[in-house]
Amino acid sequence: MAMDFLKKFGKRKKEEKEIHASLASTQPKSAVPVMPISHTHQGQFSVQAERILRRLVMTSKAGKIGKYEKYVFEVAPTANKIEIKKAFTVLYGVLPLAVRTSILKPRTVRFGSRKGTRKKWKKAVITIDVNKSVTIV
Repeated sequence: MAMDFLKKFGKRKKEEKEIHASLASTQPKSAVPVMPISHTHQGQFSVQAERILRRLVMTSKAGKIGKYEKYVFEVAPTANKIEIKKAFTVLYGVLPLAVRTSILKPRTVRFGSRKGTRKKWKKAVITIDVNKSVTIV
């Protein structure tokens, strides 16, 4: 079983070397070598990006800061600022200037005589350049 893994690893390394060799022959010597991203890894991150940015938060406060090109998203609780920035770039094609995160505490609510709590969630305020615009559906 371990040998099968090594064979697959060796094949992948050989394919990467062939790709680099073909890129080196097509690019001029002064150009900086570009690391190719395989389609499987790029597809996996786009799926992960949709899991990181869960939904757009539409509240009155979020609407007020929208004119300053700031967008509020509910994000995965385990996501950090770098992952949120990458996910926004992948989904909308604009590199954010800043990302601010906050964790909102669970609130207690009542349904008649029963008491309960809402879930705790993480919020991210993403700031982009004023000159750029994003259409978020």
